[in-house]
Amino acid sequence: MKSTYIALLLLWSCSFGGDLLAQKGLDSLYREYYQLSLGEEEREYKTQLLGQIINQETYRRPALALRQIDSLTAIQCKYGSFQQCMDANYRIRGSYYAALGQKLQALKYYRTYIDSAEISSWSGGYFLIDVGNIYYNFNLDPLARKLYERAEKIFRQEQHQKGLSTVYGNYGLLAYKQDSLQAAIAYTRQAIFYQLQADTIPMQLAHAYTILGKMYEKSGDNEQAEKALNNGIQIFETHQDVSEYQQFKSYHLRAYAYLMGVYEQQGKTEKARYLLEEVLPSMEQKIVGIENIDYYLSIAQTHMQANNLAKAYLSLQQAESLLKGRESNSVRLSLDQAWAKYYQLSGDDKLAAKKWQANFKQMKEMRKEDSRSLSLSELLLQQEKDHMIQLQKQELQNAALQGYYVLAILFISLLVLLLISIFFWKIKAKNKILSNYAQIISRSNENKKTLLSVIGHDLRNPFNYLLYQSHILLERFQNEEGLVTYADLQQLEQSSKQIYLMMEELLQWVRLEDRDLSAHYQRENLCQLLDEVLEQEEDLLKQAAFNLHIELPKAIYLETDANLLKIIFRNMLMNAAKHSQAHEQIRLKATIEQNQLVVSIQNPGSLPKQTVENLRKEEQLERVFKGEGLGLRIIKQLSEQLGLSFEIAEGETGYVAASLRWPPHTPLKLEEAARQAHQLEDPKETYSPKFLSSLQQQNLLQFEIYEAQPLYAALQKVEQEQANPADQRLFQLLEDAVYEGDRQKLEELYEIINHAH
Repeated sequence: MKSTYIALLLLWSCSFGGDLLAQKGLDSLYREYYQLSLGEEEREYKTQLLGQIINQETYRRPALALRQIDSLTAIQCKYGSFQQCMDANYRIRGSYYAALGQKLQALKYYRTYIDSAEISSWSGGYFLIDVGNIYYNFNLDPLARKLYERAEKIFRQEQHQKGLSTVYGNYGLLAYKQDSLQAAIAYTRQAIFYQLQADTIPMQLAHAYTILGKMYEKSGDNEQAEKALNNGIQIFETHQDVSEYQQFKSYHLRAYAYLMGVYEQQGKTEKARYLLEEVLPSMEQKIVGIENIDYYLSIAQTHMQANNLAKAYLSLQQAESLLKGRESNSVRLSLDQAWAKYYQLSGDDKLAAKKWQANFKQMKEMRKEDSRSLSLSELLLQQEKDHMIQLQKQELQNAALQGYYVLAILFISLLVLLLISIFFWKIKAKNKILSNYAQIISRSNENKKTLLSVIGHDLRNPFNYLLYQSHILLERFQNEEGLVTYADLQQLEQSSKQIYLMMEELLQWVRLEDRDLSAHYQRENLCQLLDEVLEQEEDLLKQAAFNLHIELPKAIYLETDANLLKIIFRNMLMNAAKHSQAHEQIRLKATIEQNQLVVSIQNPGSLPKQTVENLRKEEQLERVFKGEGLGLRIIKQLSEQLGLSFEIAEGETGYVAASLRWPPHTPLKLEEAARQAHQLEDPKETYSPKFLSSLQQQNLLQFEIYEAQPLYAALQKVEQEQANPADQRLFQLLEDAVYEGDRQKLEELYEIINHAH
């Protein structure tokens, strides 16, 4: 009964393709099939026809059907999709073996299809139910339920109510098989609920009510059993004209038999007798088939309980005639038990004993059959376990392979990122170089503009004055009274010196632009550096009649670049002298204020407050540099290179201070630094040639020390007259001193030449 219930709930076509084709004769199917080609437009319909041919030939000529399945597989694998190829090769082939009763062979193909193909549509859900039914028949309930659950998931996604009713009906059978009556009843009621929601066949609903009534009867709930059976019978009675009734008519009679048993248990004998004597006889003529033996056994049991042995005998004879030639151990056992009970009630103990003996032999045969079935189930279970183990191994291998792929992809990604990083790093480095070049070019262009501004501004006045004085002198010499006064000559000399100083600053600035301004630090005595600068500029300061007021400690010892710092001090001093008048006082101070060294050079004068504020700004200071000359620009550029700050502000009362500040907490040493500096002083290089001629000496000494170009020309002339190798060192020193503009070295060489005999 249980297997029949599953088969009846599963009303779907396993034929391959989309819509169901109308049932046709086999000959007409062959004619239509051969008239079609494998073109794209006709191929799909032709394969559907071949599927129907296979369904019919499976039962008539199985060998031919198998060859046709091979042809269908070849067509679908060549022209169709992967899913269609899998359907033909595994699903339809498995259905072929299942139809022939070769369940094990069918499971082999079904299992491969389930593992390989994509099962998603509602037809795939019915396929899973079909495979689950095979496992159910082999008593492999866990495997069957697993497939039912997969089918349920598909039906829920597709919102297929009819499929859900089939799944829950099978859940009910599994629970009924495990004697879980309440769970079986709940599942069956849920199946009926889904059938009511779907556009289902009425016969399926009536059959479900019949099964539900039988479950209620077994659980002892006769009232609910009567209600369910009456619902089923009513549906059967009102739909006898539908074509599906012929498949379900035996369950119509069985519903009456179950209802009659319920009435007997409830004590409603009149209703039971009415069904037995009035209703059932009129229905018996419609009963044909072994599936109705259960009905006749139920009638016989009812007659024996009513002690109507004659009618019971007729019912048993009817069941015996239906079973003849169609042996079934379970049905044979039930029928022999009914005969034994009948003979026992009739008083024929010998025949009763004979039937009980036959019943015992039948039970032994059933045990053997159950044993063989159990062995087969165990074999299937072991095969399923082996298959699952193989799948797990394959999954582990795939996971390991995927891990290797992930590592390879990660390694390649890291390598690509590294190469990209190196590429961008090189681009960044090149961009930095280009940026530096751009800054150098920009600074060079700015310096050119500054040079033009300085030349146009600072040299205009001295040259104008020289031109003016030259014009005056020419006019005076043309007159008999024209005399060159001493004051005029002093003005010319002063203008000439201003021009010379301006040219020297320009040369200094050009050299600074060309050289590497990287500072080279070493321990130096700041006071000694200031003294050296004062000694170099002593003659100029004396000629200008400036008074110097110097406030310096005995020694300030620190780490600095002596050459750059001396250039800064020299330009600060020249800037102060430039803005001072004769006999005015220039103040030079070096102090430590709040752990910060400050060197200031102050000249008389005053600055408006707004001008002082503007001078602190970068842009304003640049403009002042362009208007006032290159001295301040040189100071600013070199002080930034040394990490110092330079500012012009109001100094002491009546003075303007140009201050150079070191960063706070700069390491300084005082008194002991002076003694160490004295020990570290390098001896000055001296050279005294003894063989310069008087003419050579005169040529070298006829020019002032500060007139570098004439001195350099004279040096070249002397070298041409007598290129004595002994004097090459002297000439080289003179050339370096002239090129570098080092006044101190020029004065030393001047003394050497002056005393050369």
